[in-house]
Amino acid sequence: FLIEKIFHLVQDVYHWSQQSMIWLLALVFLYAFIVLLNARWVKSEKNIKGSGIPQVEAELKGLMSLSWWSVLWKKFVLGILAIASGLMLGREGPSIQLGAMSGKGVSKFLNLSAAEERALIASGAAAGLAAAFNAPIAGLLFVVEEVYRHFSRFFWVST
Repeated sequence: FLIEKIFHLVQDVYHWSQQSMIWLLALVFLYAFIVLLNARWVKSEKNIKGSGIPQVEAELKGLMSLSWWSVLWKKFVLGILAIASGLMLGREGPSIQLGAMSGKGVSKFLNLSAAEERALIASGAAAGLAAAFNAPIAGLLFVVEEVYRHFSRFFWVST
């Protein structure tokens, strides 16, 4: 919803910029704001840059522990700003990371075990990919093949 509304606003400003240089200046300031915000947030939270898939894989292998709330809200806001303003941003990587961090947040809220947390992170990643492409089975198979790499009844039931 936000992406669509902001995108239409940016399109209107593009049309208005043909009439007045002030609107063109407004666009320049908008893009400068997005770039500076991105630079500042990436400096404070390095795990929001890139696709996010390597970070999710490292989280599931136990090689890193991401700050789920920091990654979730910063990547969400930057994703909305980037896509709505017409900048390039793939949808599969960020969706997987947002889903995985949502799953980790739920596991922290419910105070689950490490195995259950891993299953929720993998399930969230599958849900993120399924939502991005409207393909739930593809999301499940992608996570089993690329991220989780382990067939278990517990994982299949949770996703």
